[in-house]
Amino acid sequence: MGKEKKSLFRNPYFWGAVAGIIILPVLRMAAMARRDAPPPLVKVADWQLPDSRGQVTSGQSLEGKLVISHLHFKGCGVTCEKNAQDFIEVMTRFKKERKEVVFISFAVGEQFDPETAKPVEIFAEKEGITWLQLHGTLPEQTKTLIDAFQLEPRLVGQPTTQKLDDQSRLHRMAKAGKIFLLDQNGDLRIHVDGASAHLAGLVRAGLFLLEKGPEG
Repeated sequence: MGKEKKSLFRNPYFWGAVAGIIILPVLRMAAMARRDAPPPLVKVADWQLPDSRGQVTSGQSLEGKLVISHLHFKGCGVTCEKNAQDFIEVMTRFKKERKEVVFISFAVGEQFDPETAKPVEIFAEKEGITWLQLHGTLPEQTKTLIDAFQLEPRLVGQPTTQKLDDQSRLHRMAKAGKIFLLDQNGDLRIHVDGASAHLAGLVRAGLFLLEKGPEG
């Protein structure tokens, strides 16, 4: 029996397991301590857009809610389909916090296709998650997404030298396939593409804002 105990204490796998039991909780606590959210990128001006039923959503009506959004439009094809799947992936991370989070799909351009957001609609309805698909006229969308949110330079990078009309500008933004987060004050905090690490960063920022608030 004594030999068995000595053998156990000399076993590196035994000590590895002990170290894991002690170290893992410490690492988990350290990771939680490092969790934060980036400062506001844009202090978003007040905005409003209608949905397909004519009901109006505004920045003021969403005050106090965390808002996670993306853009799509008719003819976007594979890019918007991939973006919708990434959007659903983010939705799954906030199922426990669903009452505090609103998800918005902005259908940009004068011609939108409800089919591009159908998977999101089905998932949100099944899970009881608040999801809005906002439309509006082209001037209303421009005023919201380009002027109030100031999304264009953040979603597409350097401006093109070619003169584009507002619809083309909105379509170019949607093709970037990014998901963005507004804090409880309505300010733009973070925008990410569909890379797993980037989506995880958005989720961490969102959870931090829910826990600590926008001033945390």
